[in-house]
Amino acid sequence: LFQIGIDPDRIRFARLGVDDTTVTASDPAHVREALSAHGVVGPFTFYAGTREPRKNVERLVRAHHEAHRENSDLGPLVLAGPIGWGQVDTGDAVVLGLVERALLLGLYRDATVCAYVPRAEGWGLPPVEALHAGSRVVASRNCPSVEGNKEVILVDPLDEGSIGDGLVAALAQGDDELSRERRRESVSDMTWRNCALDHLEAWL
Repeated sequence: LFQIGIDPDRIRFARLGVDDTTVTASDPAHVREALSAHGVVGPFTFYAGTREPRKNVERLVRAHHEAHRENSDLGPLVLAGPIGWGQVDTGDAVVLGLVERALLLGLYRDATVCAYVPRAEGWGLPPVEALHAGSRVVASRNCPSVEGNKEVILVDPLDEGSIGDGLVAALAQGDDELSRERRRESVSDMTWRNCALDHLEAWL
């Protein structure tokens, strides 16, 4: 917007919400069953989002492949979400495709690390959803939704080494309940109520 000459004083920021209480996350047993059907047993790194060039999936796949050679605790890379535009080579990643909402929430919760490293992003809901689930998160440093969030490991989306280092570094973060609660708290203001209030403030 700045680049096309919009007056900065006219721009308002509206947060998206992640506090959807209408769907309950699948229990861990169901998540394990869904993953085992695709040959995944044990820890896994998780990406949720459209599979298209802008989402930088190919770099994530290559970065994870190299990082996994260094630290097998990352487990395989699991991709969930629909096919977008353009061709994407998913390499050795496990592709679940589009999954039901309850399973998605369970995958966020149970993942060893959640990664979201798009080349460009307007907002970036998946890393916020992952934090809301208490998970460790690696995200692009240009992702507005987690900009400045100290609970997120931010990486250069154009540098596979940076992405890989971020994945390994995430493993060093705590995964106890206190750490998970701290991550949930970091996005506690991203509610649908606040989203509505942000829009009202912009229009009134």
